[in-house]
Amino acid sequence: MSQSVLPLAAPHRVGVAKLLSALGYHVVVPDYRGFGDSTGEPTESGLTTDALHVYNWVKARSGDSLVVIWGHSLGTGVSCNTAVKLLEQGVVFDGVILQGAFSGVLHPIPFNIFIWYYWTFPGIKNLFSFLTEEKKVVFPTEQNVKKMKSPILFLHSEDDHLVPIQTAREIYEFAAKAQSKDRVKFVTFDGSLGYLHNGLYRDPKLPGII
Repeated sequence: MSQSVLPLAAPHRVGVAKLLSALGYHVVVPDYRGFGDSTGEPTESGLTTDALHVYNWVKARSGDSLVVIWGHSLGTGVSCNTAVKLLEQGVVFDGVILQGAFSGVLHPIPFNIFIWYYWTFPGIKNLFSFLTEEKKVVFPTEQNVKKMKSPILFLHSEDDHLVPIQTAREIYEFAAKAQSKDRVKFVTFDGSLGYLHNGLYRDPKLPGII
C-alpha cells in the first residue's frame, strides 16, 4: 500500500519541476523508497541504489541528451553517492546540481533540526528513523566531491534554516580544489529574500543561472 508522506506534489518539488520543464528539460522526480508510490524502507545504500537505477533508466531513453542530477537537501548526499558509484563504473554525470548541500561527516546530521519542519506530516518518522539508528548514515559528501569529475553547481540560500551556508561553502572548497573553479560554481541567494531551505525555485534569476 502506498503512502503520501512528503509527496512529490510538495510546493517546492512542483516548483522545481515546473521551472525545469519551462526551460525545455525533461524531468524525472522519483519518490524515496517507502514514500509516495514507492515501497520499501529508506536507507543510505538503498536510496543510492535506487538513484543508480533511475539514472540507467533515463540514460537508456535520453539519446544524445545531457543527463544532469539535481539533489536537494538529503538528495545532495544521494546525488554525490550516486556520482561516485557511477564513476567507479567509468560513467560520469554530465552535470550535478546540489541545492542545500550538507555533509554527514563534516557536520553530523542534526536530527531535531531536520525533523521539526516536517513533523506534522503523517508517517514522517519512517523517513528519518534510519538517521537515528545505531548505524547512522554517512553521506560523506566532502569526500565524494573530491572524486567527482562532473561539473558541479552549488545553490544555497544565505538564510537556509536547516543547513548552514558555511557547510556548503566547505564542501564547495573541496570540490573546487579537486577540479577547478571553472567547473565548480557556488551561487548564493541573499537571505533577505526569505527562501530558507526550500524556496530557491522562486528566484527569477534561477533560470539564467541554470
